[in-house]
Formats: sequence, structure tokens, C-alpha cells
Amino acid sequence: MKSQYNMFKVVAISFLVTVSVFISGCLKERESTGAAASTSAWFAGATSAKNLGGYPSAVKVSWARADRSTLGYNIYSLRANSATGVNEWTLVGAVDADQTTYTDSDSLSEGQVYTYKVQAIDATSGAEDGNSKQVSTVTFYGIAGVTITGKTTATVSLNGSTGAFDSIHIYAQPKNGNGTATLVASANGNVENIDITGLRSGVNYKFSARAYMSYLAAEDGNESFVLGQTYSDSFGSGKTSDTTYYYRGVLNFRGFGLAPNATSGPTGRQFNMTWLPFSNATGATKYKIVRSTTTSIDMTASTACTSTTTASCKVCEVTGSPYCEDTALAAPPQTYYYAISVVKTDSSGATYAEELPCQNTTDCSNMALYTVKAHVPPDYMVLVQRDAANYEMCLNINASSDPRHNQRCVYSGLGAVPATTGPSKPSKSYDAGYYDFGYNVMVDRYRVACNWTKTSATCGPNGCVDVLNSVDNSTTPPSNALGVMGNVFYGHHKAWWTQDSCYVKSGSGWVGLSSTTSLTDAEIASAITNDPGPTGEKHRPAVSIFTQAAGSKMCNVQSTAYGTKRLLRRREYLVATPLPYIAGEPGYMSSLLAGAAPKNPLCDPDLYTPVTRATTISEWLAPGNSFVSMNVGGNSLNAWDNYANLKHFIGSPATNQCISRFGIQDPIGVGTVFSDTFVRTSGASTPITIQATTSTLDAGNSDHGSFHFNGTLGPYFYTTNSAGWYAYFGYATWGIPCGGTSATSYFIPAMGLPVCAWTLSSSQNMRKMSEYQLTGQMSTYPVNGTGDSIQYNVHMLATSYSTHSGLSSRYSTFWAGSTTRSYYSNLFCAVEAE
Repeated sequence: MKSQYNMFKVVAISFLVTVSVFISGCLKERESTGAAASTSAWFAGATSAKNLGGYPSAVKVSWARADRSTLGYNIYSLRANSATGVNEWTLVGAVDADQTTYTDSDSLSEGQVYTYKVQAIDATSGAEDGNSKQVSTVTFYGIAGVTITGKTTATVSLNGSTGAFDSIHIYAQPKNGNGTATLVASANGNVENIDITGLRSGVNYKFSARAYMSYLAAEDGNESFVLGQTYSDSFGSGKTSDTTYYYRGVLNFRGFGLAPNATSGPTGRQFNMTWLPFSNATGATKYKIVRSTTTSIDMTASTACTSTTTASCKVCEVTGSPYCEDTALAAPPQTYYYAISVVKTDSSGATYAEELPCQNTTDCSNMALYTVKAHVPPDYMVLVQRDAANYEMCLNINASSDPRHNQRCVYSGLGAVPATTGPSKPSKSYDAGYYDFGYNVMVDRYRVACNWTKTSATCGPNGCVDVLNSVDNSTTPPSNALGVMGNVFYGHHKAWWTQDSCYVKSGSGWVGLSSTTSLTDAEIASAITNDPGPTGEKHRPAVSIFTQAAGSKMCNVQSTAYGTKRLLRRREYLVATPLPYIAGEPGYMSSLLAGAAPKNPLCDPDLYTPVTRATTISEWLAPGNSFVSMNVGGNSLNAWDNYANLKHFIGSPATNQCISRFGIQDPIGVGTVFSDTFVRTSGASTPITIQATTSTLDAGNSDHGSFHFNGTLGPYFYTTNSAGWYAYFGYATWGIPCGGTSATSYFIPAMGLPVCAWTLSSSQNMRKMSEYQLTGQMSTYPVNGTGDSIQYNVHMLATSYSTHSGLSSRYSTFWAGSTTRSYYSNLFCAVEAE
């Protein structure tokens, strides 16, 4: 108490000294030059005398300006004459004509009544107006501090002695939301502390203390206050050491950019937010969600949000499930912060939302611990939100999430944190020993597709589309006689791994998209899209058969409000692509498993009913069709559709329920291209040595930490012993891993890496594949010469590897060298939001 009192006293003295200096510099005492009038018709006199509280005592005297021109005002107070002891009017101050208040702080004593009058000095005669209006108050130091003792209780400490007063009244006024001051406690006699009960939980109050004297039939009126916030069910005391809060953080957070041609889901800008139910929740628990453009969120906000609102605004109040949608979003780039708390009912029956903790001071920086940061995605992109990504991956790691730190979890394995958020971005710093996805990133909602020209007099009646080759794997580009400069051609063919499908008419001929060095940025940009097209015309197949460098270029030619798009990183893909397998999240599918979730009939057009392949271009272009590909003369074009990752249209009605937990349609495929680079560093030897290297396409990406398949100890282990994990491939037509065993026991969920053996005493960094009903398949192709490809697969136990239908887990992958044309047919671009 002593320290709080002294601190308050120093502040009060500083304030009063400042006021005194100001007054002494602009005021001068004036003497009356004539007889004072007994009454005044032009000046009403003093209107109030208010005790200011604090130490030393001070009284503020106020009045309204006179009705005529004045030289100024004289302020008098009844003071005892030092010689006679008789109270008499004593001049205590004088101010200029433009002043209407005066603060008296000249040796006032606490617990005394002080009476004042103000005289106006006529500008013509120099005489005081002579009014007899008196105002009085009592001096009281007021409140010294407050100690919060619980969710509804507190103890107030007082400054100085209180024995001279009839009673002390304690008031509590909510700091936010225009609340009124309420009398919450009172005490008589000489007291230092007063206990308060019956407060609202989780509310930041202004506490004040006022002295009452029956002589005045009024309180002293001081406005001194101290802030204090009661503990809450939602957030406890707000202190880092306090774990008694019920808030559990985000389960999922989906963000959609403008997408008028979306096949399913939102077509406008929208956030779909799902928090975990608070740990004390029931079906009747009511929640309030508030938004702001900063982390200083006022949970008392009642104004509905609009797309232009920047201050705290109310998004939702919901009962039972803490799910909320926000469609009142500004165009990107725009950052919002969201908070959720429980709505309570106080003793009077009024409802209120518990506020974010403010540390019982004016410092509210720890509010950020309970807010969720979201960025509005660009058109046809979705938000992969940090907290939601952490929560799902921590489930895979088998570790508990921390809702006050973006749902991160204890973890020391490979892929724990990113080095950067994007190419050439500055290094990021994160706390060691945790998995943290680390940032928000935007990802294409649909695969990048060939934006072929649908109307062209020189291409044909169906536009620039045709069957290029239906019987073999030879390369057959479109005829140069077709099309004009700038046209884009999509060609069906049997050459599923050697031939472009999408071409641009440039110069004297057609140039495939894999030849990005022969095309301008503008030509590449015109040839691609991730807009599926309007209803009845969703005939834009995903681009396929391109190099890593070409995929990177296709992303780089696209600009957004957050910067230039880029290739996805493998670590980003792993959190962006699983289907909603967690109970409580939107679209939850109870039959799905964490590892194999994407292998589901919803994601396989071959299982769509009825299953047919178009036999003509006209049939392929029929409105509303959902064909996978074409069958010409008994030859299925784009063969091994599952392996080559399905050539159906982006936004296909056949897979409009194959949506990742973040809103990406058709997210999974072994042919997805990433910015990460693995290279083969050995020849015809066993084990084959393949290891991660620095990507020339994504400077700063070191997510794999030099992971290598070479039969030696892995590069990352966190205990003091010398054992660890390792993996390697044998040398064969299809490289068999782990010394000849086709299945592995463990894998690293954070990076989706298979592991042949684990020898550390703790396997916290790992998961057994059996926990996911998974098996592992790893191989390299090609495995001779200087091939630098790597492929491995972790898929559902019941699938058949030989038919390639099992290669649809999010953990399956295929890498090829940056100059090697590959099976890539799954191109999603990304852009980091921070």
C-alpha cells in the first residue's frame, strides 16, 4: 500500500506544480477600485467547488463568464485570520477575463470544509460585482489503489485519514462501453481498505472513492480513479502464470477471397471462424465475437461491423457452438483481429461479455495473446491461418496446443518453425522447442488451369481445343495453322508425361507453358487462371506436365495486393490440404483419418456416378459435365489419371465436396510442385544419396534442414545421446527404402517425411503409421544415370500401390529437378501475408 500511495502522491504533486506554474505566469491579483455593489445583475458568481483528490489537497472552483466586459475575476476563500482566528474572506487567486476556473492548492488540509466566492471586476469601473454566491466542498485525498482478489471481488485502499468524514463511498464504473458509476461499497470511521463484492467478472473498472459530509449534504466530488480488471472465466487473471482460464483457442479459421464463379462455398469475401468450446461450456453457453484492426479489442462494442469499420465492432453473438461468419470485409490488403469471450449475466439480470485481460493497468499489450489475426485473401485464394494450422498439425504431432500462443505445441523435430515467410524475406525468430507454422499465407482456391481461348475463328468451332494425340506417347503440338497471336490452346493427348497440354501462340508457332523462357510474362499470365468459369462453362483443366522452374514462373507472373505469387512450400502444403477430419470444424467428415483424409470418394472423379469419359470435344464441353478426361477410339487420354493427378476441370461438380479444411478444392496429388529442392548426389550405389539443397526458386527456404536419404543419422535430433532417425533408398528399378522393406514404421508429420528407424529414447517427434492406419511406400525414379527425382508415398493401408490409386495422401510427394519435366499436374500458387 505504501508504494502505491507514494507513487500516486508524486504524480499528483507533479500535476499540481504544473498547474501552479501556469497560473502564476498568466494571472495577477487585482484590488477593487470602488465600493462593491450589494447585488449583481451581470455576474452569477461561483457555480461549484470540487475536491480534486490526491495529495496534496486541491480544490477546483468554477463559474460562468460575466455578461459584460471584465478585467478578470478574484477568487476568495473563508480562511481563519492568523491573528484573530476569525474566518474572513481571503483573496486566494485572480485570473484574467478569459478564465472560468481556478485551482486552489495553497496549504489545504485534508478533511476540512472550504468555502469560496468569485467576484467579477468590471472593465469600465474596475469595481467587483459584489455578488454573494458561495460554494463549498470538503478536501479528501481519495483512492490510492485497488487489488483484484477474484472474479467478482476487489479491495480498495485509501489515501490519508478518513476519520473526519461521515462516510466513504466506493464507486465502480466500467471503463469501456459507456458504463455508469455504481456505488459498490461504503465505510464509516477511520479506514485504510474497503472490500468490494458483487462485481462483474472480466470487466475493467474505474474505481473511485468519495467522502460524504452531512454538513454539506454531499460528497466531495473528486474524480480520481484507479483501473482494475476482475478475473474472468474466459481468460483468468490474464497473467502468464495463470492457467485457470477456459479459453481454448481456434479450431479452424477459413478465409475466402472474392470468387463469383466458385463451384461451392462462399462467392464473396468471407471468414468462417470456429473456436474450440470453452472448457466450462455447455449447450447454453453464449459467446460474443468482436473484430478490430488492432489487437486492442473492446469486447463491449455493440456496433455491427461494416467493410469500412476499423474500430472494435460486433461480429456475432452465438449460443452453443462458437462458430461465426464475417462477410463485412474490406478488399485486400486488409488485416483484422478477432476475439471471443463468454457472455455472462450479472446479479441484476443484465448481460455482458467478459473483456480481454488488460493486466489491471493501462497496458493492454497482452490482449494479443487472446486474439486471432486474419488477412483478407485476394480473389480466388484462401487463407491458411496460423492458429488453425498449428492446431491441426499439433494433433498429428500428438502434442497439446497452447491457445495463448497461436495454438503452438511443444516439439523439437524437423520442420518445427520456418526460417522465413517467403522468398528473400528476412529471417524470423521463434521460441525454441515448439512447432509453430509461423505466419498467415494465401493459397489458390483452385489449381492453376489452362485459360484456353474459347472463341477463335481460326482454331475451330469449339475454340482452341482438340485431341492432339490419342494412341501413343509422341509429342504433337497444335498445328501452326491454327489460332492467332495471343491465343491459348488446350490439347488432349496420350503423352501423359512428356507433352505439354497448354500452349500459347507466340511468334510463328505454339509454345508450351513448360517453355517459360520462350514466353513473355504477359503471355504466360494470359494462358493461366484459377477462376473455374461461370456455371455451365467450367471447362478449364489444370495445367500439367511442366518443370519446377516453369511452375514457379507461372506463379511469379501473378500479382496480388500482398505481393507476387510464388510456389507453395512443402511445409505449407501439408497444413493447407487435409480435408476436415476434426470433429467440430465446418464440413467435418467422421470417416476421414488424419493421414489419409484426402483418399475419399469425394475427391476421386473416377468414383463419381455416373462414371463416363467424353468421346468427343463437343461432349467434353457439354454444359454441366463433370468428365475426368476423354476416351477416343478406346484410348483413355491422360492415362493413369490418378497417378497424374486427375485432369478434370478445376471447380468440377464431380469433386465440389473435395474441399480442404481451409477451402481448397481438389487439394491432393502426388504431382504437386513445391519450391523445395532435393537432389541425388550419388550414382549407381546403395544406398542412393538424395538430400535437400537450397532452392534457387525460394531464397531462404530451409524447411527440410538438409534432410537426406542416405542411410546415415538424420540432421536434427534434440537429446544428448548420439542416436536419431534415418532413412535411405536401395538401388533398384523402383528404389526400395529401409534396406529392402517396403513399409516404414514412423514418419515426421510436420514435414511428411518417412523414417526407416528411430533410436532415440523418446519418439515425440514421430508418429507411428499404424496410428493412422497408414503404410509407407518410398521409391526413386529414375534411379540410374544422373536422375535427381525423388518420390515417396504414405497412404491408406487398404489401397493398391501398383495401380497408383493410393498416391493421394497429403504426405505423398514427388520431386523432380528444376529442369526435369515431370508428372506435375497440381499447381497451387501462394503468397505470404506477413
